[in-house]
Amino acid sequence: MRFQGTAWVAYLIVVAIEVVACVALVVWVTLARRSDLIAPLILAVVGIHFVPLAFVFGQPIMAWAGAALTVIAVVAALLPASDIARSFWCGLLGAPVLLLAAIPCLLVGRAALAS
Repeated sequence: MRFQGTAWVAYLIVVAIEVVACVALVVWVTLARRSDLIAPLILAVVGIHFVPLAFVFGQPIMAWAGAALTVIAVVAALLPASDIARSFWCGLLGAPVLLLAAIPCLLVGRAALAS
C-alpha cells in the first residue's frame, strides 16, 4: 500500500469510523450498566471493519475473518450470564480466527516483499 494512494485514504477512513463507533458503543453500554457487552461489541466492530479492509488490502481472507469474528461477537453477546465473562469467549474464539487469517496474509506479504 502506498501512503499517498486511495487505499491509504480508504484505510484511514475505515479506521476512523471504527474508533468513533467503538468509543460511542463503550459509552452507551457503560451508561446502560452493561459493561459485560464491551468486548463483544468491540469484536463486532473489528469484525465488520475487516470486510472493507479485505478490498483495501486485496486479501479476501480478511472478509472471511471479519464474518467469523462478527458471528463470534454475536454469540458471545447472546450467551447467558454466568461466571465466565463474555470477553473470555471473545478472546478464546476470536484469537484463533485472527491467527488463521494472518497465515495467508503473511505468505502473500512475504511473496510480495521477495519480488
